[in-house]
Amino acid sequence: GGAFFQYIDDPDSMGAALKRFIDIEQSGWKKDQVFSVGGNEKNRRFYEELLVESAHKGMASIVFLVLGTNDIAGMIVYQYKTFVCGAHVTYCQKYAAYSPGVILNAEIIRTLFGSHYEEYDYLGFQKADEKNSLKKKWATGSRETITVIVNKRNVRMGLIMQGTRLKTLFRNIVKLIREPSDTEHITQQ
Repeated sequence: GGAFFQYIDDPDSMGAALKRFIDIEQSGWKKDQVFSVGGNEKNRRFYEELLVESAHKGMASIVFLVLGTNDIAGMIVYQYKTFVCGAHVTYCQKYAAYSPGVILNAEIIRTLFGSHYEEYDYLGFQKADEKNSLKKKWATGSRETITVIVNKRNVRMGLIMQGTRLKTLFRNIVKLIREPSDTEHITQQ
């Protein structure tokens, strides 16, 4: 069998898809890292709940690059109105020379043409990050979000610079998850 893309957006399939994603992620340098999706049990539970509930709203999917019966790479994707965010990407290290993360991004971008989506964001831009210079050559820009955090015990405030709008996206996802669904139409491709 050749290579193909598989899209999982069915809430009932999301747990198994997340396990596949974590298996890929934990086979490489992200193994047991606190920032990784599968780095610890708390992260796993959080992402499983987030993805299942988001999939019920049509707001999350996991996209895989598969070669024959082997998962090569995976990406967790969030959708909100006209916005799509490729939030987490992972791939098998033995295929790193073939840039499977770039291939997944290109496939997702390809599917957005002719759709109602107007914007695609993904992680990877940092001011002094030379690893991502290729992305900067063809991207239409980057943006920063400033978050103000107020500590309730004192009047101390801190500004945290974020490289993406991911926090805002998660807030919107949580807000929509709490709203009752008008439709329960979710498909699996």
